[in-house]
Amino acid sequence: MKKLLLTALAVGVTNMAFFALGGPLYYNAAVEAQKSSFPDAVKGYPEASFALIMIVALSVLFALALDHFKADSIRKGIQYGASIMGGLFLVMNMQMLGMYNLIDLNFAITDTIISAVMGGIMGAVAVSVMRRMA
Repeated sequence: MKKLLLTALAVGVTNMAFFALGGPLYYNAAVEAQKSSFPDAVKGYPEASFALIMIVALSVLFALALDHFKADSIRKGIQYGASIMGGLFLVMNMQMLGMYNLIDLNFAITDTIISAVMGGIMGAVAVSVMRRMA
């Protein structure tokens, strides 16, 4: 249990670092464009409480998944992490494309690729912590 909690904590910190970096580098401009196009539908950035809940849930589920998949090497952590995050955001972005006019195909593709890279790094961090705790 301690291993999973520390892994989730490390993944959560990594995730927060990506959110802090990703905003200014890519997402701020996209969110502002969405907000100006659809002011009644797009609030802007998630409220901190919702963002924290999302990060905690994602971190715990991510740690549980990598433990369940028996990711025992950095390589496997990168592969599983990229698959989990890339797949998750591919599904979410395709859902958004299919239902709403909030994003375009370029955003969906870019977001999915960024998420897969982010997931690979999160997977490497998670496996690194799990190996140290074994």
